Amino acid sequence: MAEIIEPERFDLIVSGTGLPEAFIAGAAAKAGKIVLHVDHSSTYGSHWSSLNIEELTQWVTRHQQRDEQRQGSAGQEARPDGEPYTISSRAAAPVYSHVQLSQCGDIGSSRDYNIDLVPKAAHCAGSLVQALLEFGAHNYVEFQAVQSNFMWREGRLLPVPASPADIFAAEGLSLHERRALTRFLALARAATEGQSPQKDAFDARPFSQLLVEQGLSCQVRQLMYAAALLDTDQEPQTANAQPVSATASGSCTAANQSGTAGAGQTAGPVATAAEGLAALQLHVRSSNRFGPGTGAFLMPCYGTAELPQAFCRVAAVAGGPLLVGGGP
Repeated sequence: MAEIIEPERFDLIVSGTGLPEAFIAGAAAKAGKIVLHVDHSSTYGSHWSSLNIEELTQWVTRHQQRDEQRQGSAGQEARPDGEPYTISSRAAAPVYSHVQLSQCGDIGSSRDYNIDLVPKAAHCAGSLVQALLEFGAHNYVEFQAVQSNFMWREGRLLPVPASPADIFAAEGLSLHERRALTRFLALARAATEGQSPQKDAFDARPFSQLLVEQGLSCQVRQLMYAAALLDTDQEPQTANAQPVSATASGSCTAANQSGTAGAGQTAGPVATAAEGLAALQLHVRSSNRFGPGTGAFLMPCYGTAELPQAFCRVAAVAGGPLLVGGGP
């Protein structure tokens, strides 16, 4: 006879096993709360799932069916007073767009693949890794260190530096650029510690403006955007300029083509100097954290779904039952 679960027995009921839901369940269980964790799916992860080819095919089919149901359930009706109103679908709002299947040849066994719906690399010194350590969830997930990250520029890959050794080993940088970059990173480190007389320079001004004021060339500025994981379209657009490139003087120019931002504007969100400083320091702290020669990022060996799975296990070990596959 199946056991009847009485909701009043629990302090918290969490629906879904995505990373946010799994984190909440794990945190509540570690705090001594009685947690019931449920998910209608038979797999961990929700939108953070890692799927093989067969599972991905089924997921795409379900997603397309939901789109059809969502489109068919909306329409115009009329109230008794004659005023129109809209019937909206109760289906969840779409998270993904342009979901479709394409036929391909023989690619081997479905289980040879692990496809992340949300690919995720974690900073070695970031909040996610810190939470894994504090919760003990790191015991349930295996990581692979990403040794280097690169930026694609002018037809080649350039390594993104994170230390003085990286800077002087980097190819394609002049001696002047190496010295300017070393000086800037030292300034950023001192500003973080509150020791720099220019610590107030890392304020609400655009990060790109600060980099120009510090004398960094176009190529070095692009490396800093890559290190901070910022959109590379941080440079202001100028009228009648050529596409982004390094000029003889080392400055950046940005195109003002049809459909792009106008003069003095950028094509994407602009980071402030304070935001850029925080992102750069995270990159520097993350590099070599787990040994010499290791990069700034960790990747789950068996897919992003291992992250919520680890926090789900934390909740389960603390006594919170987990029910999966119990819904439509």
